[in-house]
Amino acid sequence: MTDFPNAFLAPRLPGTSVFSASILDNLWRRRRLIDASAAWPVDQLADLRETPVWNWGIPISNRGAGEAAAQLRGWMELSAACLNTAFILSQHIAAVSRIAASPNDAVKRHVPEYQSGQRMASVGISHLSTSRQHLASPAVSLQHTSAGWELSGEIPWVTGATAVDDLVVGAVDPNGGQWLFLVERTRPGVNVRQPETLLALNATQTASLDLNSLQVSEDDRLIGPVANALQVGSSSGTGSLTTTAIALGAAIPSLAALEEQGSRRPELASVASALIEDWQAIVNDMFRLAESTSATPEQSNSLRLRANSLIVRAALAGLSASKGAGFVHSHPASQATREALFFQVWSCPQAVVTATLGELVRACEAL
Repeated sequence: MTDFPNAFLAPRLPGTSVFSASILDNLWRRRRLIDASAAWPVDQLADLRETPVWNWGIPISNRGAGEAAAQLRGWMELSAACLNTAFILSQHIAAVSRIAASPNDAVKRHVPEYQSGQRMASVGISHLSTSRQHLASPAVSLQHTSAGWELSGEIPWVTGATAVDDLVVGAVDPNGGQWLFLVERTRPGVNVRQPETLLALNATQTASLDLNSLQVSEDDRLIGPVANALQVGSSSGTGSLTTTAIALGAAIPSLAALEEQGSRRPELASVASALIEDWQAIVNDMFRLAESTSATPEQSNSLRLRANSLIVRAALAGLSASKGAGFVHSHPASQATREALFFQVWSCPQAVVTATLGELVRACEAL
Protein backbone atom coordinates (compact mmCIF):
# COMPACT_ATOMS: atom_id res chain seq x y z
CA MET A 1 0.00 0.00 0.00
CA THR A 2 1.35 3.39 -0.99
CA ASP A 3 -1.35 5.52 0.67
CA PHE A 4 -2.72 5.56 4.19
CA PRO A 5 -5.34 2.76 4.48
CA ASN A 6 -8.28 5.09 4.98
CA ALA A 7 -10.52 2.77 2.95
CA PHE A 8 -10.06 0.24 5.75
CA LEU A 9 -10.45 2.69 8.62
CA ALA A 10 -13.17 5.13 7.57
CA PRO A 11 -16.20 2.80 7.49
CA ARG A 12 -15.24 1.01 10.69
CA LEU A 13 -14.96 3.91 13.15
CA PRO A 14 -17.63 6.25 14.51
CA GLY A 15 -17.53 9.93 13.68
CA THR A 16 -15.41 11.76 11.14
CA SER A 17 -11.67 11.75 10.61
CA VAL A 18 -9.67 13.83 13.08
CA PHE A 19 -6.70 14.38 10.78
CA SER A 20 -6.74 15.32 7.11
CA ALA A 21 -6.01 12.75 4.42
CA SER A 22 -2.90 14.67 3.35
CA ILE A 23 -1.42 14.65 6.86
CA LEU A 24 -2.08 10.94 7.33
CA ASP A 25 -0.64 10.15 3.89
CA ASN A 26 2.52 12.15 4.70
CA LEU A 27 2.97 10.31 8.00
CA TRP A 28 2.30 6.98 6.29
CA ARG A 29 4.84 7.52 3.51
CA ARG A 30 7.60 8.42 5.97
CA ARG A 31 6.94 5.64 8.50
CA ARG A 32 9.42 3.17 6.97
CA LEU A 33 12.11 5.85 6.60
CA ILE A 34 11.69 6.81 10.25
CA ASP A 35 11.89 3.15 11.25
CA ALA A 36 15.16 2.74 9.35
CA SER A 37 16.86 6.01 10.31
CA ALA A 38 15.97 6.19 14.03
CA ALA A 39 16.00 9.99 13.63
CA TRP A 40 13.71 12.19 15.70
CA PRO A 41 10.64 12.76 13.42
CA VAL A 42 10.95 16.52 12.97
CA ASP A 43 8.91 16.61 9.75
CA GLN A 44 6.09 14.47 11.14
CA LEU A 45 5.73 16.66 14.20
CA ALA A 46 5.83 19.79 12.04
CA ASP A 47 3.04 18.37 9.84
CA LEU A 48 0.88 18.11 12.94
CA ARG A 49 1.62 21.65 14.14
CA GLU A 50 -1.79 23.06 13.13
CA THR A 51 -3.85 20.08 14.30
CA PRO A 52 -5.83 19.73 17.56
CA VAL A 53 -3.50 17.06 18.98
CA TRP A 54 -1.53 19.64 20.98
CA ASN A 55 -4.62 20.49 23.06
CA TRP A 56 -5.36 16.90 24.02
CA GLY A 57 -5.04 16.26 27.72
CA ILE A 58 -5.56 19.91 28.65
CA PRO A 59 -8.86 20.69 30.41
CA ILE A 60 -11.40 22.73 28.48
CA SER A 61 -11.19 25.39 31.21
CA ASN A 62 -7.60 25.93 30.07
CA ARG A 63 -8.74 26.13 26.43
CA GLY A 64 -7.76 22.56 25.80
CA ALA A 65 -9.67 19.67 24.29
CA GLY A 66 -10.93 18.04 27.46
CA GLU A 67 -11.02 14.30 28.15
CA ALA A 68 -8.75 11.99 26.21
CA ALA A 69 -11.66 9.61 25.49
CA ALA A 70 -12.90 12.08 22.87
CA GLN A 71 -9.71 11.60 20.90
CA LEU A 72 -9.67 7.78 20.66
CA ARG A 73 -10.31 7.85 16.94
CA GLY A 74 -7.51 10.36 16.48
CA TRP A 75 -5.06 8.12 18.37
CA MET A 76 -6.02 5.24 16.11
CA GLU A 77 -5.45 7.34 12.99
CA LEU A 78 -2.04 8.53 14.22
CA SER A 79 -0.74 5.13 15.29
CA ALA A 80 -1.94 3.53 12.05
CA ALA A 81 -0.05 6.17 10.08
CA CYS A 82 3.15 6.30 12.16
CA LEU A 83 3.52 4.59 15.52
CA ASN A 84 6.78 6.41 16.29
CA THR A 85 5.03 9.78 16.00
CA ALA A 86 1.94 8.64 17.91
CA PHE A 87 3.98 7.29 20.80
CA ILE A 88 6.06 10.47 21.09
CA LEU A 89 2.89 12.55 21.20
CA SER A 90 1.31 10.25 23.79
CA GLN A 91 4.24 10.89 26.12
CA HIS A 92 4.11 14.63 25.46
CA ILE A 93 0.40 14.67 26.33
CA ALA A 94 0.98 12.50 29.40
CA ALA A 95 3.36 15.20 30.62
CA VAL A 96 1.24 18.21 29.64
CA SER A 97 -1.94 16.78 31.20
CA ARG A 98 -0.14 16.47 34.53
CA ILE A 99 1.29 19.97 34.19
CA ALA A 100 -2.15 21.43 33.40
CA ALA A 101 -3.71 19.60 36.36
CA SER A 102 -1.12 20.75 38.89
CA PRO A 103 -2.33 23.08 41.65
CA ASN A 104 0.97 24.96 41.27
CA ASP A 105 0.52 27.74 38.69
CA ALA A 106 4.29 28.22 38.42
CA VAL A 107 4.73 24.95 36.48
CA LYS A 108 2.15 26.03 33.89
CA ARG A 109 4.36 28.75 32.45
CA HIS A 110 4.95 26.89 29.17
CA VAL A 111 1.43 25.58 28.55
CA PRO A 112 0.74 28.06 25.69
CA GLU A 113 3.92 26.87 23.96
CA TYR A 114 2.87 23.23 24.42
CA GLN A 115 -0.51 24.04 22.89
CA SER A 116 1.11 25.59 19.82
CA GLY A 117 3.51 22.72 19.32
CA GLN A 118 6.47 25.06 19.77
CA ARG A 119 7.67 23.27 22.89
CA MET A 120 7.60 19.58 23.82
CA ALA A 121 7.62 17.66 27.06
CA SER A 122 7.87 14.03 28.10
CA VAL A 123 7.60 11.89 31.22
CA GLY A 124 10.14 10.07 33.37
CA ILE A 125 7.72 8.31 35.68
CA SER A 126 7.63 4.60 34.79
CA HIS A 127 9.74 3.81 37.85
CA LEU A 128 6.77 4.86 39.99
CA SER A 129 4.50 2.22 38.48
CA THR A 130 5.69 -0.48 36.06
CA SER A 131 9.52 -0.26 36.01
CA ARG A 132 12.11 -0.97 38.71
CA GLN A 133 9.42 -2.09 41.18
CA HIS A 134 11.59 -5.02 42.26
CA LEU A 135 14.24 -2.74 43.77
CA ALA A 136 14.55 -2.51 47.55
CA SER A 137 15.07 1.26 47.43
CA PRO A 138 13.45 3.87 45.14
CA ALA A 139 14.97 4.33 41.68
CA VAL A 140 14.94 8.09 42.32
CA SER A 141 15.21 9.38 45.87
CA LEU A 142 14.31 12.80 47.24
CA GLN A 143 15.89 14.74 50.07
CA HIS A 144 14.88 18.12 51.47
CA THR A 145 17.36 21.00 51.16
CA SER A 146 17.31 24.60 52.34
CA ALA A 147 16.21 25.72 48.85
CA GLY A 148 13.80 22.91 48.09
CA TRP A 149 14.68 19.32 47.23
CA GLU A 150 17.48 17.25 45.72
CA LEU A 151 16.80 14.29 43.41
CA SER A 152 19.24 11.47 42.74
CA GLY A 153 18.90 8.19 40.88
CA GLU A 154 18.14 6.67 37.50
CA ILE A 155 14.97 7.05 35.42
CA PRO A 156 14.50 4.39 32.72
CA TRP A 157 12.48 4.64 29.52
CA VAL A 158 12.21 8.37 28.88
CA THR A 159 10.84 9.00 25.40
CA GLY A 160 12.35 11.98 23.61
CA ALA A 161 15.17 12.09 26.14
CA THR A 162 17.55 13.60 23.57
CA ALA A 163 15.06 15.98 21.96
CA VAL A 164 12.25 17.36 24.14
CA ASP A 165 12.43 20.60 26.10
CA ASP A 166 10.94 19.62 29.45
CA LEU A 167 10.55 16.51 31.58
CA VAL A 168 8.06 15.51 34.25
CA VAL A 169 10.12 13.40 36.65
CA GLY A 170 9.08 11.37 39.66
CA ALA A 171 10.81 10.73 42.98
CA VAL A 172 10.09 9.05 46.31
CA ASP A 173 10.89 10.58 49.70
CA PRO A 174 12.18 8.66 52.75
CA ASN A 175 8.60 8.16 53.98
CA GLY A 176 7.44 6.59 50.72
CA GLY A 177 5.63 9.69 49.46
CA GLN A 178 5.67 10.25 45.72
CA TRP A 179 6.47 13.58 44.08
CA LEU A 180 6.43 14.94 40.53
CA PHE A 181 8.56 17.86 39.29
CA LEU A 182 8.91 19.72 36.00
CA VAL A 183 12.52 20.29 34.90
CA GLU A 184 14.23 21.39 31.72
CA ARG A 185 16.01 18.55 29.95
CA THR A 186 19.24 20.57 29.85
CA ARG A 187 19.22 21.55 33.54
CA PRO A 188 22.43 20.80 35.48
CA GLY A 189 22.03 17.48 37.23
CA VAL A 190 20.11 15.85 34.35
CA ASN A 191 22.33 13.48 32.38
CA VAL A 192 20.82 11.80 29.29
CA ARG A 193 22.36 8.47 28.42
CA GLN A 194 22.87 7.26 24.86
CA PRO A 195 19.59 5.67 23.69
CA GLU A 196 19.64 1.90 23.55
CA THR A 197 18.97 0.18 20.23
CA LEU A 198 15.44 -1.14 20.60
CA LEU A 199 13.56 -3.81 18.69
CA ALA A 200 11.40 -1.02 17.24
CA LEU A 201 10.54 2.68 17.70
CA ASN A 202 14.14 3.88 17.82
CA ALA A 203 13.03 7.24 16.37
CA THR A 204 11.36 7.96 19.70
CA GLN A 205 14.86 8.53 21.14
CA THR A 206 13.98 6.63 24.31
CA ALA A 207 16.80 6.60 26.84
CA SER A 208 17.58 6.50 30.54
CA LEU A 209 18.29 9.57 32.64
CA ASP A 210 20.75 9.89 35.50
CA LEU A 211 19.78 12.50 38.07
CA ASN A 212 22.91 13.62 39.87
CA SER A 213 21.94 15.78 42.86
CA LEU A 214 19.35 17.58 40.73
CA GLN A 215 18.17 20.71 42.54
CA VAL A 216 14.47 21.54 42.34
CA SER A 217 12.33 24.16 44.05
CA GLU A 218 8.70 24.90 44.79
CA ASP A 219 8.37 26.49 41.33
CA ASP A 220 9.13 23.05 39.83
CA ARG A 221 6.77 20.96 41.97
CA LEU A 222 3.71 19.52 40.24
CA ILE A 223 2.49 17.45 43.15
CA GLY A 224 3.68 15.70 46.27
CA PRO A 225 3.91 14.11 48.60
CA VAL A 226 1.03 11.75 47.69
CA ALA A 227 0.53 7.99 47.85
CA ASN A 228 0.22 7.52 44.08
CA ALA A 229 1.29 10.50 41.99
CA LEU A 230 0.42 8.84 38.68
CA GLN A 231 -3.28 8.73 39.48
CA VAL A 232 -3.40 12.52 39.61
CA GLY A 233 -3.94 14.61 36.49
CA SER A 234 -3.52 12.05 33.72
CA SER A 235 -6.01 10.78 31.16
CA SER A 236 -3.50 8.75 29.17
CA GLY A 237 -1.41 6.79 31.63
CA THR A 238 -0.93 3.15 32.48
CA GLY A 239 -4.05 1.11 31.74
CA SER A 240 -5.96 3.97 30.06
CA LEU A 241 -8.03 3.62 26.90
CA THR A 242 -5.44 5.72 25.07
CA THR A 243 -2.92 2.88 25.19
CA THR A 244 -5.59 0.49 23.86
CA ALA A 245 -6.55 2.87 21.05
CA ILE A 246 -2.92 3.24 19.98
CA ALA A 247 -2.54 -0.57 19.90
CA LEU A 248 -5.71 -0.97 17.84
CA GLY A 249 -4.54 1.71 15.42
CA ALA A 250 -1.11 0.13 15.09
CA ALA A 251 -2.79 -3.14 14.06
CA ILE A 252 -4.42 -1.50 11.04
CA PRO A 253 -1.44 -1.78 8.62
CA SER A 254 -1.34 -5.56 9.14
CA LEU A 255 -5.11 -5.95 8.90
CA ALA A 256 -5.42 -3.76 5.81
CA ALA A 257 -2.62 -5.65 4.08
CA LEU A 258 -4.23 -9.01 4.93
CA GLU A 259 -7.59 -7.81 3.63
CA GLU A 260 -5.99 -6.65 0.40
CA GLN A 261 -4.09 -9.92 -0.08
CA GLY A 262 -7.18 -11.94 0.86
CA SER A 263 -8.98 -10.52 -2.17
CA ARG A 264 -6.36 -12.22 -4.37
CA ARG A 265 -5.43 -15.23 -2.26
CA PRO A 266 -8.46 -17.26 -1.13
CA GLU A 267 -6.47 -19.04 1.59
CA LEU A 268 -6.01 -15.69 3.37
CA ALA A 269 -9.58 -14.41 3.06
CA SER A 270 -10.95 -16.27 6.09
CA VAL A 271 -7.90 -15.35 8.20
CA ALA A 272 -8.27 -11.66 7.37
CA SER A 273 -12.01 -11.76 7.99
CA ALA A 274 -11.67 -13.40 11.42
CA LEU A 275 -8.96 -10.99 12.61
CA ILE A 276 -10.86 -7.93 11.36
CA GLU A 277 -14.03 -9.13 13.08
CA ASP A 278 -12.11 -9.51 16.34
CA TRP A 279 -10.53 -6.07 15.93
CA GLN A 280 -13.92 -4.47 15.24
CA ALA A 281 -15.42 -6.04 18.37
CA ILE A 282 -12.62 -4.62 20.54
CA VAL A 283 -12.98 -1.20 18.89
CA ASN A 284 -16.73 -1.17 19.53
CA ASP A 285 -16.26 -2.19 23.16
CA MET A 286 -13.61 0.50 23.63
CA PHE A 287 -15.89 3.28 22.42
CA ARG A 288 -18.76 1.97 24.56
CA LEU A 289 -16.51 1.91 27.60
CA ALA A 290 -15.31 5.45 26.85
CA GLU A 291 -18.92 6.66 27.04
CA SER A 292 -19.67 4.75 30.25
CA THR A 293 -19.92 6.57 33.55
CA SER A 294 -19.21 3.40 35.52
CA ALA A 295 -16.15 1.96 33.77
CA THR A 296 -13.77 0.00 35.99
CA PRO A 297 -9.99 -0.58 35.80
CA GLU A 298 -10.74 -4.28 35.24
CA GLN A 299 -12.71 -3.45 32.10
CA SER A 300 -9.91 -1.23 30.78
CA ASN A 301 -7.34 -3.94 31.51
CA SER A 302 -9.46 -6.53 29.71
CA LEU A 303 -9.61 -4.33 26.60
CA ARG A 304 -5.87 -3.75 26.72
CA LEU A 305 -5.24 -7.50 26.94
CA ARG A 306 -7.49 -8.17 23.96
CA ALA A 307 -5.87 -5.39 21.92
CA ASN A 308 -2.37 -6.66 22.73
CA SER A 309 -3.33 -10.17 21.66
CA LEU A 310 -4.98 -8.91 18.48
CA ILE A 311 -2.08 -6.80 17.26
CA VAL A 312 0.43 -9.62 17.76
CA ARG A 313 -1.79 -12.15 15.98
CA ALA A 314 -2.44 -9.75 13.10
CA ALA A 315 1.27 -8.95 12.70
CA LEU A 316 2.29 -12.61 12.76
CA ALA A 317 -0.41 -13.46 10.23
CA GLY A 318 0.92 -10.70 7.99
CA LEU A 319 4.46 -11.99 8.41
CA SER A 320 3.41 -15.54 7.51
CA ALA A 321 1.47 -14.27 4.49
CA SER A 322 4.49 -12.34 3.23
CA LYS A 323 6.64 -15.48 3.37
CA GLY A 324 10.40 -14.97 3.27
CA ALA A 325 10.17 -11.37 2.08
CA GLY A 326 8.65 -10.33 5.39
CA PHE A 327 11.75 -11.48 7.25
CA VAL A 328 13.76 -8.68 5.60
CA HIS A 329 14.13 -5.81 8.07
CA SER A 330 12.84 -3.17 5.63
CA HIS A 331 9.66 -5.08 4.71
CA PRO A 332 6.38 -3.64 6.08
CA ALA A 333 5.54 -6.99 7.70
CA SER A 334 8.84 -6.90 9.57
CA GLN A 335 8.15 -3.41 10.89
CA ALA A 336 4.61 -4.36 11.88
CA THR A 337 5.82 -7.44 13.76
CA ARG A 338 8.50 -5.55 15.67
CA GLU A 339 6.12 -2.75 16.55
CA ALA A 340 3.44 -5.20 17.71
CA LEU A 341 5.82 -6.60 20.32
CA PHE A 342 6.21 -3.12 21.78
CA PHE A 343 2.72 -3.38 23.26
CA GLN A 344 3.79 -6.35 25.36
CA VAL A 345 6.07 -4.06 27.38
CA TRP A 346 4.62 -0.53 27.15
CA SER A 347 2.74 0.66 30.25
CA CYS A 348 1.23 -2.72 30.99
CA PRO A 349 -0.46 -2.89 34.40
CA GLN A 350 0.57 -6.01 36.30
CA ALA A 351 -2.90 -7.47 35.79
CA VAL A 352 -2.41 -7.30 32.01
CA VAL A 353 1.08 -8.82 32.23
CA THR A 354 -0.19 -11.68 34.37
CA ALA A 355 -3.13 -12.34 32.05
CA THR A 356 -0.86 -12.26 28.99
CA LEU A 357 1.48 -14.84 30.52
CA GLY A 358 -1.54 -16.96 31.38
CA GLU A 359 -2.68 -16.86 27.75
CA LEU A 360 0.76 -17.96 26.58
CA VAL A 361 0.75 -20.88 29.01
CA ARG A 362 -2.70 -21.97 27.86
CA ALA A 363 -1.62 -21.72 24.23
CA CYS A 364 1.36 -23.97 24.95
CA GLU A 365 -0.84 -26.48 26.77
CA ALA A 366 -3.19 -26.62 23.78
CA LEU A 367 -0.41 -27.70 21.40
